[in-house]
Amino acid sequence: MLKELKAHQPRNWQYLIQRHLSEGIKQESGAQYMTVFFIRPAGSNPMAYWFIHLANNYRANDVMKKIHWKYGNNFSHMLSPSSFFGYDANRDIAVTGQHDLLLDEHHFDDATDDRVRGELSELLPKQVYEVERQPFLGLMSGLTNYTMADEFRVKQALDIAVATGDLLAVGKDGKTRRRKGTSIKSSDILIAPPQSPIFFVPQLKKSSSEN
Repeated sequence: MLKELKAHQPRNWQYLIQRHLSEGIKQESGAQYMTVFFIRPAGSNPMAYWFIHLANNYRANDVMKKIHWKYGNNFSHMLSPSSFFGYDANRDIAVTGQHDLLLDEHHFDDATDDRVRGELSELLPKQVYEVERQPFLGLMSGLTNYTMADEFRVKQALDIAVATGDLLAVGKDGKTRRRKGTSIKSSDILIAPPQSPIFFVPQLKKSSSEN
């Protein structure tokens, strides 16, 4: 199967492996958290290695991502770097049949760092607005298997929404309010304020009479 993919889909085989096998590996292992990236050694060596880190502790997963960002110059990722679950379904090969949309390799570099924080800054506030109230640690636990971002980058992505009041980050005492995303503590609660920004208001479904 792998030989066939390499022969007929030379640019797609890493994407297909990472997209379709990674979840199966996590399920079979019983691990709650996983990071999975390709390692491409420096130089002319054509070999690439698959690096998988499995853990049942969220903090262990986050530490591994920090190491990737600090030292992973030769690590790459074949899916959307910010999040690769429902948010990107309209760009999924299985849905669109278009093979070139997600096949850029995303490295742990400044360009990917900027893209990750930019895309998550749009995605994450909308997620909180859908549930109205969510523990920050719950947000991270649900997101961590589906993003290259570590916890610090997620907090950076929330900076603008928290600073402008579009999203509230409240301490466990229920009184302390953070002024920026990078001040968020693991025990904080993220809350959608009563007055939702217009771009977070869910769209109303059309009635059958309007179709």
